[in-house]
Amino acid sequence: MKPAENLGNYIKSLKQEVIEKGVDIFSEYNDGIIILGKKKKLYSIDVPSQTGVGNYLVSLNLLADNVQDRCECKAFEKYDQCKHTVAAALALLADEFGFTEQDLEELIETGDMEDMEEEVAFIQSKSISKNKSVKAPAAKKQNNENDKNDNTAAPENNVWEKFTKKGSISEGDLNIYSGYYWTTYGYLEKVVQTGFDQKDLHWKFSFRDKKQEATPEIKYDAQDTYYYRCTCNHTIHYPMCIHVRLAFERLIQSNGTGYFLRFKDWTKEKNELLKPYNLSLADDEAKEFQFINTYYGELQMKAPTAFIREGDKERLKKLNQLFKAKQANGTVVVTRPKLLTETIIDFEIGFLLNINSQRLKFGFELEAIKIFAKKDRTDLKKLLFNQAANLPLLKGLSNEVYGLLLQLSDSN
Repeated sequence: MKPAENLGNYIKSLKQEVIEKGVDIFSEYNDGIIILGKKKKLYSIDVPSQTGVGNYLVSLNLLADNVQDRCECKAFEKYDQCKHTVAAALALLADEFGFTEQDLEELIETGDMEDMEEEVAFIQSKSISKNKSVKAPAAKKQNNENDKNDNTAAPENNVWEKFTKKGSISEGDLNIYSGYYWTTYGYLEKVVQTGFDQKDLHWKFSFRDKKQEATPEIKYDAQDTYYYRCTCNHTIHYPMCIHVRLAFERLIQSNGTGYFLRFKDWTKEKNELLKPYNLSLADDEAKEFQFINTYYGELQMKAPTAFIREGDKERLKKLNQLFKAKQANGTVVVTRPKLLTETIIDFEIGFLLNINSQRLKFGFELEAIKIFAKKDRTDLKKLLFNQAANLPLLKGLSNEVYGLLLQLSDSN
């Protein structure tokens, strides 16, 4: 990459507000910006403060594919970029590389799409690997009526690039595949959507400016994989060209970051969430459930209050209490089994505090016991309420105590 292109791309990689302030300094104090020295491709530039008090030393090292910058100001120390480096870069373009005032205006205001494609992000390029080229997904055939009349030139061999992303697509995700572009509203206006096949989830766009025309396309497999291609001559090591990048941004800015998730096939995930309710999407009752997809690509479900999840013992217990008959004072009417006429009750009912029990995870348990005489001594035996045959034997207990014992039984 040529040093001038390198500097131009460096400027465009910064925030718009920083660029505008840097242009102001360059315009107002151009004569005061002095190139103090040059060592190979490392420049030291003295830049006046915009307040008019003092100067800042800026260093710009023009490497093969990016620019290493540094400034003494506090803004650079805090944000890792500042207006003084922009002013210094503009001064270098003018003084060292012969850029005219008109050249600089075109660089800042309209940009150069061809130069932008040569931009390299300020991260280690070795950490970014290009995805293998793939054929268009087989499930997404392009043979509908709209395609028959489409004379757009297709990429050679019908080759598509792809990437996988779960959840919404952000600007940071696009940076990984296209580099750190600073895209303005003017650039986005150059991309126009020309078609959308909802069945195949296939978007087509047209890009046009003074220098070139291109046709970027995007496809989505309704899961986590995105395919894209373009008719431009894309040669840089990033797999995604600026035209496809702009097409993605156009869709996201118009429809929100979760736009593509609207088209995702959530059938499997929805059936998994419905399973604990013994339902699936095939059941009419499933229409009563609300599904929400999060920014991170996760599906959440809100169940109607009338439905109880399998294994929700707490809600089942509350439901059981709700349907029990109650007296006028609110006391639950207890239905008690009758004792057989031949049955003889030869014991008394008592209670034992068992401090060794771990059944209720309290470290103790209050157990009901049968107290009876055996030969010349009194004996005890646990009274189990989960055995229906034992319930009539509790005839001597009040309804209140009887109901309490049932709540403490193993069956509850």
